This record gives sequence, structure tokens and C-alpha cells, in this order.
Amino acid sequence: MELTYIRVGDYYIPNLVADEPEPVRTVGKYGSLRRTYLKQHKHDLWRELAGSGKLTAHLLDIDDTAQEWMDRMLPQMMEAAGVTEELKASDQMAWVGLVNNCKIRVEEIIYAFYHYMAELNHLYLSHPALSEWDYQENGFQWLDCHQEDRCIYAIERRSENERLVALFNFSQDTQFDYTVDLPHATNIVPLLYSDWEPFGGKTQLTELICQLRESKLVCTLHPFSAILLSIEEEKEDTLPTG
Repeated sequence: MELTYIRVGDYYIPNLVADEPEPVRTVGKYGSLRRTYLKQHKHDLWRELAGSGKLTAHLLDIDDTAQEWMDRMLPQMMEAAGVTEELKASDQMAWVGLVNNCKIRVEEIIYAFYHYMAELNHLYLSHPALSEWDYQENGFQWLDCHQEDRCIYAIERRSENERLVALFNFSQDTQFDYTVDLPHATNIVPLLYSDWEPFGGKTQLTELICQLRESKLVCTLHPFSAILLSIEEEKEDTLPTG
């Protein structure tokens, strides 16, 4: 860029123009919802992000992603609901009502799905059993792969110091009292259930969905749901080394 000067009295001063400062962004609706969720349900993660100075960037990223999803999903939802220009011309009140209803439904989907994906990513990063022994035989085990009629599958993931179990119900029916053997297990801790209310499901976070009965895991699985559990074992038992 060629530098020019302007004469002021007996002096020539460089004709410099400061760049426009980037506008300071504020956290929007979706980021604010995410922050509230972290404070209420994931306080440790919220404190970690806030303490590292990454909270605002995390919330702004959620705002951007959620808006992209809104822009992509809303036209599809409106088309499926019959929101047309003909309806707008003939009955504007009905048209406005349908548009607002579509926006609410899309926002609910975005809110639930983003929390679900964020929680999955957090679990993957914080639980070694999901990755540490990926290429070792004892890092994965089928617990149940012979329930084709019920469309239920159960797997176990291990690391040196951790044992996790995942159950999947791929059917449209609620599966009551599904049972699978868990040798040496003394306690179970639910880490994630896809039917929890924050993920758009109907199950409250405090609701009991699995029980341990004499080294047997007994669960109720809602349609098209999955659950991830941490398994605590007897102290004298040691996990196999890699």
C-alpha cells in the first residue's frame, strides 16, 4: 500500500486510517441456554471451561452452529408442515402460527441434539476405556449380540483402570427388564442415556433405569435408545493389562 501524507502547517503527517475494530460479540440465545445447562447439570465442565478462559469461545461456537442448523432445518420443517406462499396470502394468521410452531420445534431439536453431541464428545475425551485399547483384543467385548428379535445389543469397553458398558435398543418398542451378565461388578454409574430429558427424551435424570442384581445388569430401554454405564468392580479383581 502506498503511503500518503497530509500537510498540517509546516509538517507532513502520514495519512493513516485505523482499521475498524472488530465488533465485540455477545453470547446469543443458544449459547446462553448451553451455559445454563452446564451450570445446572455439568458444573465441573462449566468450571473447567470458565477457569481456562474457553467458556465464551465455546458458547459462541454453539451459537454459530445452532444458527447454521436452524437455517438448514427450518425450510424443511416449514415445507413438511404445509407453510406456503398460498397460505400466507389466504390466511396470514394461520401462516404465522405454523411458522412460529416450526421454529419452536426446530429449536427444541437443536437444543437437545447439541447437548447430546457435546456430552458424547466430553465422555470420549474423559473416559480412557473408549479409546485407550482400541487396537487390543481385550479393549472390546460383546456382552450380547444374539437378541436379533428384540434388536438389543450390549458391548463392553475397557482400559487399564476403567470398565464401561453400552446398551443399544434399535427397536421401536420399550424393552423391559433386559438382563445381561456383569461378572465381578459391584456398582453401576449411568454416564449417558439418550432418552434423558436434556437430550429431548422423556426420562428424568434422577429416574432409575438400571439396577445391579447379583452380578446381573437389569435395565429398561426406551425405543431407539442407548445407555452408557461405568462399572465398578471388586477391589481384589484387576483388569487385564494391554
